[in-house]
Amino acid sequence: MKKQVFTFLIMLSLVAITGKVFGQGSTPMAPYNGATHTYVVNGLTDNDLYVFAINTSSTGFNHVASGDYTVVSGTVDPGAPGTVSGSEASLEVTWNVGTGSGPYYVWIRIEDSEGCYTYRALPVNPVDAPPAYTVDFTVIAFDGTGDETTTAGVLTGGSYEVAVSDVCPSFIGEDWVLDALDDATTTDGSTYVYFRVNRASTQASGWNITPATSGASTWEVSTDASSWNTINATQSVASGNVLYVRATVDNSTSQQVVSFDIQNTGQDAGGIATDADTPGVGSDSNSASVTLDPLPEVGTFGDSY
Repeated sequence: MKKQVFTFLIMLSLVAITGKVFGQGSTPMAPYNGATHTYVVNGLTDNDLYVFAINTSSTGFNHVASGDYTVVSGTVDPGAPGTVSGSEASLEVTWNVGTGSGPYYVWIRIEDSEGCYTYRALPVNPVDAPPAYTVDFTVIAFDGTGDETTTAGVLTGGSYEVAVSDVCPSFIGEDWVLDALDDATTTDGSTYVYFRVNRASTQASGWNITPATSGASTWEVSTDASSWNTINATQSVASGNVLYVRATVDNSTSQQVVSFDIQNTGQDAGGIATDADTPGVGSDSNSASVTLDPLPEVGTFGDSY
């Protein structure tokens, strides 16, 4: 029974491997050239002996030194086996080759106190790392406000800057008609405030942002400034380099500041993050703001007999 349980656990655990981050996409079974991964076998019996090996054979256990890979840490010398501790054994490897090499096999040999032993091997097929590329983000604000009549053409062709100030609100859902002389339920409604996120990248891919917002309760996004959807906590863009953002702000007789910030978390789907709020590829800032002017105070009508 001991042998059956041991074999079952090691078969499961050999695929439970961990890897150091080397750009998103490198995996232990398909590592990028230059990537380092740690191969962990758990579910072992403490004090059993183990030794790892890497070669190009799916049938033979022996370690073959090669410039194709570098053993960073771990036991590969059969004459000096390791001792299982904490129910696991590990081998850290840097892969120095890419697509077209291999397949390679990461082997482990386990021997128990009775001198019985068994093997497992994991196939590894290295791949080329994606080419290095640059990506940068800019957040800018529309120099004005909008309402239900504002067209996509106005927004896509309008003027934008990082900080917009001294703009008057527009009117959405306003109610300016009194039902009686002392009707105090009239309202100036709300206004739209717009931002645009620009991505500059040398590689086409999807991307996402993690926005921080202030000054409005309703936020929406659009890739064409025409069809709007509620913004997500992490907002993804499938393709393209522009995302429009629309905030709905309740009009007020006090000055209001509306801000949109991507918190340095704009990122391509490939894992290349934005710069840290510094000028880059056509970029000046990862946040922008709009300062709305207050509307005039208005009371009710009085008797005029």
